[in-house]
Amino acid sequence: MRRSDGALRIERDGDTLTVRAKNGITRWLGALFAGAGLGLMIVAANPHTVSRIWLVLFCAVFLIGCGLFLLLPQVYTTIFDSRSRQVIYSSRIWSRPPKIERYAFEDIAGIVLNKDFGIGQCAPYLELKNPQNRLLLSPQNGIVSVSAGITLLEAICAATGLAVLDLESW
Repeated sequence: MRRSDGALRIERDGDTLTVRAKNGITRWLGALFAGAGLGLMIVAANPHTVSRIWLVLFCAVFLIGCGLFLLLPQVYTTIFDSRSRQVIYSSRIWSRPPKIERYAFEDIAGIVLNKDFGIGQCAPYLELKNPQNRLLLSPQNGIVSVSAGITLLEAICAATGLAVLDLESW
């Protein structure tokens, strides 16, 4: 089984379910920031148009730096392994080694769709029994369409048997 919704992919292979999210929208935002920074650099090149050139250069460098960071490829992978009864969450930015976190199924209270993002938008996450929440997707990619969120919930519940919290509002 393989499903895809933009930068979100769900794959099922035997006892494992893999949810992979890549930064899609944020890369466009990064290009916008980098372009604005380059535009400010061009304005700063003409000393007659700007009285405080150091401020314009500072803003330009800041915008270019933010834009380049957002342009870097970022991949967030959540693997639900039913055989070992654990969830493996890894985040990788560009070619850096991935940051890996592991959670046992017993440490997970359930799965939630956060609906605070407006009509048609939600953010699926795992709610842990200790007082913290973990997004299934990256913070930049955490917002998906409601249909993609429900598809994700159904796939996770079918593969793992984890509970869905707050079903009354759906």
